[in-house]
Amino acid sequence: MSTTDNDHAIPVKVIIKMLMDKPSLSEKVIIEILRQFYVSVTVTKYEHTVLLKNLGLASKMPNDWNGIDPLARYKKAGIQVIETT
Repeated sequence: MSTTDNDHAIPVKVIIKMLMDKPSLSEKVIIEILRQFYVSVTVTKYEHTVLLKNLGLASKMPNDWNGIDPLARYKKAGIQVIETT
């Protein structure tokens, strides 16, 4: 049994809304949005529980999200993200 989960830093539901809200949706715009916001993070089961149950951030960003920082959910939860390649 795995002790980690893969998580989208910005929930896919939020990314889809970003795309749908664009007045002109070209291939270039889609690529730019996905490059900036489609970020995958590995979290522990405990961290996933904090995001999902304790903070209610399973499929949304924090209310005070600036619309730029893809790691805002983790910062809100006090989860340190370590970048790897």
